[in-house]
Amino acid sequence: MAEPSVSRLLPLLLPAALLAALMGPASAGASAPAVLVTDSRMTRMVALMDRGASCMPSSDRAYIRRVVLEAPSHMVREMSDAGMDSLMEVCKQHRRGSPGGIIFPGTKWCGTGNIAVGYHDLGEKEAEDSCCREHDNCPSQLGPGECRGGLCNNTPFTTSHCDCDARFRRCLQTVNTDTAHTLGTLFFNVGQVKCFKEQRLCPDTEDPAAPPCPTPELQFRPSGRYSPLPPLF
Repeated sequence: MAEPSVSRLLPLLLPAALLAALMGPASAGASAPAVLVTDSRMTRMVALMDRGASCMPSSDRAYIRRVVLEAPSHMVREMSDAGMDSLMEVCKQHRRGSPGGIIFPGTKWCGTGNIAVGYHDLGEKEAEDSCCREHDNCPSQLGPGECRGGLCNNTPFTTSHCDCDARFRRCLQTVNTDTAHTLGTLFFNVGQVKCFKEQRLCPDTEDPAAPPCPTPELQFRPSGRYSPLPPLF
């Protein structure tokens, strides 16, 4: 008798929450699909679900290989060893009973929501936390289900203006620490977030006889990848 395929075994290998997240795309009001983050050797893996609200770590190589090889490729991300060290620790701390979503150690604003008691309350990693605080307080955001300028956010997560995402990226790059680079990699490269920006409907012109340009519409676009700034010399 032929052995059952891994795809048939997958429901037996995965926790129910992770299986549900892998098997279907998110819809408005639903959980987001899981993202599987592994190192290059597939010795460690963290499954991030609901955009970081929950996670599942694993160091079982056989299990990791099965899951990664069966998962859709767009749900798998590779991360550096240093980044995986931080992510595994974050996930383990969260699963030991931390309330709410995942918050990066040493910060109060970097993660799902925040744990600050006020705007001026920062964690011990103040520089990195300041970047996250500024992004959390982006003046132009679309909340879940909110519509503006012909654009509707049909996800369960808040989406920021692309200018805010760009400032967040530059802020982390300027801080230039391992923690900042890990945060940038998680947000931009692992999360592959989208932002929104005005779409100009008229070409640039100085012709005074040209008809007035209508109000620009908003459109979603990929927020772009993160990479540390190259050294100056």
